[in-house]
Amino acid sequence: MSQSAHPHRKLKMTVVVALALVVALLGFAGNFLFDFALNPQAPYTMKMMQDGKDDKKGEQPDAEETEARAWFKENRESSSLTAGDGTELAAWHFAASESTHDYAVCLHGHTNEPIGMARYAKRFHDRGMNVLAPAQLSLLDVANLVCNVRAGYDFHKASSVEQLKHATDPMLFIHGAAHAKSAQVDPELYWNTVNNFLDEYF
Repeated sequence: MSQSAHPHRKLKMTVVVALALVVALLGFAGNFLFDFALNPQAPYTMKMMQDGKDDKKGEQPDAEETEARAWFKENRESSSLTAGDGTELAAWHFAASESTHDYAVCLHGHTNEPIGMARYAKRFHDRGMNVLAPAQLSLLDVANLVCNVRAGYDFHKASSVEQLKHATDPMLFIHGAAHAKSAQVDPELYWNTVNNFLDEYF
């Protein structure tokens, strides 16, 4: 074998090893996210999340946010239910002070976590509603692949647009300010609109 063949062989081996490492890391990340979000028996789950990671650098919480976060930490209760396919779904639960079947589901954005919805959770709870604050996670394509293998379903088969065509329940959509900032930009208008909607349909 010529000496020039050795560097070429080493390069091929390096590429193969690098690809194997990338696949292994993605597989590990996908399995971790699946366990973190969908497997309550895993050693590290949403229930064990440390609060406050979602604080944005340079952004100071207002008085309502500070109060709501303290309330969130003090009153949250771990809750789970079993989906139709047997998957255990976990969330923080805030029980209404009086028995009611009214629920508000406060779902955070993909770069945040449940406590990021504290101001909304507290507002709905103050109305006398039960509140659920579940978690969702970044690396969705990898987690989706793992979910197909381990749970037997595909994230992409769920289409909110298609499902809205079959919706019969009243819905309120609010948009216009910077992302997720409507309640801070004009809290009076925001919460009057939300409360009027809830008063009419709940």
